Formats: sequence, structure tokens, C-alpha cells
Amino acid sequence: MKFWNQGDKGAGARLFFEELQNQNARDIFAEKYNKSEFIEGKPLTVSHKAGLKKTERLYDFIFVRKELKVKNVQYIYDEAIAASSDHAAIIAEFEYHRKEE
Repeated sequence: MKFWNQGDKGAGARLFFEELQNQNARDIFAEKYNKSEFIEGKPLTVSHKAGLKKTERLYDFIFVRKELKVKNVQYIYDEAIAASSDHAAIIAEFEYHRKEE
């Protein structure tokens, strides 16, 4: 994972994602992503275009714990931009599996 330098050389983002791992949270889009479509140096999908050059970035996530089964997840970028947002909408469908006690 590449962290952008926001004056801290990516330390804040790195700490955030490390804590998610410590909490056993998982990125639902990365989990459902077709790995054969991955292109080195490109985001898995575009959720925001940053700066004057409109650099494509993946900034927006949904993280869940294991109790939620992800049925579907979509990033809706073009429609969100057309509706005046500067970030993609994320639509997800889940099933909840309660832990047996």
C-alpha cells in the first residue's frame, strides 16, 4: 500500500491502517476485488481525484469485522460527481452472522 506524504511522510495513514489490522477490520472492496485486474501503481478503484492534475486516488473505504459477510460492494464515482460530490458513493450489501455464545 502506498501512503501519500501529507507532511508526515505517510505516518498518519500508516498508523490508521495498522490499527485497523489490530482490530481485525477488513477492507470490503479489496476483499471482493478481482485480483487479476490489479495494475501496479494504480488504485483498485477511484474514489477521488486529487489536486490540479486530478490524480486518481482511493480515499474512501468501508471496513468491517468478521461478523459481517459482504455480499456486494460498488464504488459509484461518475454518478456521485454528477450529483455534486467530489468523492465516490460506496454502496454495500451485507449479511450479519451472530456469534454463537
